[in-house]
Amino acid sequence: MLLSLLFPARSVLFMGDEALHVYDVDAGHAQLIDTVPWNAEGFERLVGALVRERCNGKPVMILNDMVEQHYRKERIPKVSPLDKATVLNRRLQHAFQAHPVRAALPLKDKSLAMRADGGSMAPSGNAFLFAALPMSDALKKTIGAARESLSHIDGFCLLPVENASMVHALSKRLSAKSGRPHRWTLFMGQHHSGGLRQIVTRDGELALTRMTPIVDTDEDPESWSRDVINEFKATMGYLSRFGYDASDGLNIIVICGNTPTHTIEEAVSKEGSLHLLSSLDAAEALGLSIGQQDDVRYADPLHAAWVGRKRSLVLPLQTKTLDQIAQPRRWAYLACVVMVGVIAYLSFRIAFDLYNQLESGQSITHAQQEQSAARAVLEEQKVEVEATGYNFDVVNASLSAFKEVEISRLKPQETIRRVASVLDTDVRLFGLRFRRPLSEEVDGPLQQYDEEGNLLPPTYIVAIDLVLPAGLFPEQAYKRLAELQEKLTPLFPGAEVAISSQAVDLGYGGRISGEVAQSEPGQSKPAPISGQLTIKGVLP
Repeated sequence: MLLSLLFPARSVLFMGDEALHVYDVDAGHAQLIDTVPWNAEGFERLVGALVRERCNGKPVMILNDMVEQHYRKERIPKVSPLDKATVLNRRLQHAFQAHPVRAALPLKDKSLAMRADGGSMAPSGNAFLFAALPMSDALKKTIGAARESLSHIDGFCLLPVENASMVHALSKRLSAKSGRPHRWTLFMGQHHSGGLRQIVTRDGELALTRMTPIVDTDEDPESWSRDVINEFKATMGYLSRFGYDASDGLNIIVICGNTPTHTIEEAVSKEGSLHLLSSLDAAEALGLSIGQQDDVRYADPLHAAWVGRKRSLVLPLQTKTLDQIAQPRRWAYLACVVMVGVIAYLSFRIAFDLYNQLESGQSITHAQQEQSAARAVLEEQKVEVEATGYNFDVVNASLSAFKEVEISRLKPQETIRRVASVLDTDVRLFGLRFRRPLSEEVDGPLQQYDEEGNLLPPTYIVAIDLVLPAGLFPEQAYKRLAELQEKLTPLFPGAEVAISSQAVDLGYGGRISGEVAQSEPGQSKPAPISGQLTIKGVLP
């Protein structure tokens, strides 16, 4: 049932004048299951069983093709959208007061047939096709059979209206081969019941339909051909009243099977483009598959296949009795669809979670295998290490200690050389003292490591004692120390060079004031001035 949403498959109850024909329609065939006469005992129970058992409970489509079908083309005056439905229903009810089953179809073709008195239709307003059926015993029995089948009811429709699209599609495909367009198409196909259904379309819309009895035998092909020719001539007589013009082009399609048709060709071909096809040929041209047919001269399998696979009806008919049966089943069907959708979603979620668990389990198994392989390699390496007779832990510890000692080893020569390279000839290096930071809180930790845990080079504090020339004023002494600081800074990029002591403590913002007097003869020379620079950080 749910597959019919994507791939329509139905049980088609084909209503004829003599009997009900039950068709099983799906993507691969349109098979006539059985023909049940209207007067058959237990009709409803019998047909319901055929739908349940032989058609596997497929949704039911009721297709009416009985003689008593009433059609009428009307124009509805232009009214507001709110009043349109009311006016349309009132006109439809007035047109078919004695027929409770009725519906209206808007037409694209604005030209309508002439009235019976010969007057033309009013050009204003919207064109509609009115259709109606009587509530006959056959229809009541068919609805009862649909009730007995317990299947979902997809719809109730009229064959000429719904299959006008089939006639138009078939005409287009046949015209494509000849290269000549045709606005009009006349389709003639015989049913199993013996009736000849004629459907005439203009620009794809139903213009005229007739249902007449003819000879139902292939033993006398000439008699059958004469009946077809007579009905064709009668239909052509009606077409002139529907605006037919021979210049518009006419496609004539006759479903005739293997019956000799030279008589039809002689009498009909001059009226238009004649196509004599079997039901299988027509199905192939339409892209349908109706399966193997016992007799290819009947057109009703073609009609049943076309309607059975339609996703929506052009003119669905409604009756109160049928609605009472179809509505609860429609809700149950929708509930079933929703439940199946929920189940499908939950199934997908469960399958997705199971897949994730399976993938995680495989990842864990793979990791465990890699761990086992790594342990096996480690055990092999341990055995190889033990076979050498060396204690590699002691060797590795010794290498690490050597690296730390080597990193921490002081190299004063380079520091002295760089300091001496910037001293002027009148400045003497009096002393150079190295020490490690004594307090972690004041000078930083004794050992420092980078982000990867590697030991960084140690930091030192170097005190540089200098002797400046005698006779310098305090400002001059400070300036000389500042010049030395500026020269030493680029030579020690990993450290900070600062003035730690000077002859006169001026401070960073201080000013010097005082008096300077010339010394008296015989007085002692002024003493040299001492100063101190400090280098703190990593030494080269």
